[in-house]
Amino acid sequence: MADVVEGEVADSSAGQVSLTVDLTGLINSHIDQLEHHRSQMGELREMLDSVFQNEPTYQAHDAAVKEASKVRGNTKKQLQKQPQVQDLINRIQDHKSHMK
Repeated sequence: MADVVEGEVADSSAGQVSLTVDLTGLINSHIDQLEHHRSQMGELREMLDSVFQNEPTYQAHDAAVKEASKVRGNTKKQLQKQPQVQDLINRIQDHKSHMK
């Protein structure tokens, strides 16, 4: 085996350095591609959201869903005030606490 002089890079070290540089380049390239795709996805999502926001039929249906959700939520709250429903809720919570 040849002697390694101080300041001289051995062949195996040179190979490792080259491999490290190649991997670093590959990683940076992959990161750049991910950022590009993320940017493109953001633009496409904005375009899609714009389509929905500018469609009157969709807006009407969306408003109807929001109103129906409010009514359903209020109905659920009223039902939960009933004693037998409260008992069921408490029993479920009791079982959950025993499972922890």
